[in-house]
Amino acid sequence: MQFKTSNLPSCTLQEMLFPVEMASISEKLGLDTISSTEFGIFAKIDGKDVLLNTCSSTYELVPNEDIFLAVETILIGAGIKFEVEYGMSQHSRFYANFKLKVGGISIGNKGDLIFPVLRIEHSYNGLWKYKLTFGYFRLICSNGLVVPVEGKEEVNFTITGKHTAKILSSLSTLLEKITFFKINNSKFATKFVEVAERWVEKWEDRVEAVIEATGVGKRGFDQITAKIREEAHLLNGGKVNDWLIYNGINYHIFNAVTDSGKVYDTALTLRRDADRKVWDAIYKYPKTADLKRKTKKEKAVEA
Repeated sequence: MQFKTSNLPSCTLQEMLFPVEMASISEKLGLDTISSTEFGIFAKIDGKDVLLNTCSSTYELVPNEDIFLAVETILIGAGIKFEVEYGMSQHSRFYANFKLKVGGISIGNKGDLIFPVLRIEHSYNGLWKYKLTFGYFRLICSNGLVVPVEGKEEVNFTITGKHTAKILSSLSTLLEKITFFKINNSKFATKFVEVAERWVEKWEDRVEAVIEATGVGKRGFDQITAKIREEAHLLNGGKVNDWLIYNGINYHIFNAVTDSGKVYDTALTLRRDADRKVWDAIYKYPKTADLKRKTKKEKAVEA
């Protein structure tokens, strides 16, 4: 099953575990450097040394095996079933989505299940700080993480760290965090259930209101409404609620393509921001509708 939430190319865990070291650039390459770039992060790829990043002597290199392989080992050791997808870009940026087969919750329909998902990000070039994030994955659809804005600190808490000690500390408490997430699943899912209970008759108007209020999905109306219509017939006999509207727009955020079929090269952070903005607009409806009317009024004044 696909549950890709990044535009980075997919890969295997083994492909991410190539040798990497921190070494003196002058000794390795014979180049003079300044103190802030006197060291380099070198990888052995296809038998060749490749420079991935430059750094000072205070940089602490944490190999992928100490993170991604360690998490797999922890989950397996605890008997937690999971599915995982790995991704990598230029041997420098890496992510993993661990869909945990624990604590599944139905939202509005017995066939509409969400499960906890653990996302880990890491990089050797400094573009991504190490991040461990808990969220939700929706089983019925290969969209992105379900991220509520209000109460985000509880529902989708994040552990970040740049240095070895912080990373190792986050992994040492991983099972504790998973247990906490599982125990509090019902509380965390309350907002999802709430929007699933809000049925929308003129739902295409609602989609337009959310798009106008957030600026998200302006070019994706057809893709969004097609996905909503598909899931409504699958789950609710054609009826639409705010939960399906949110997920239809969320699907577009993580699966939008150009007219030629090419995936948009949109940064993951921007996709997340868009997702949170959409959720916030839908959860707070009808304030979104008020915003839409205000926007139209402003446009009329400007005209």
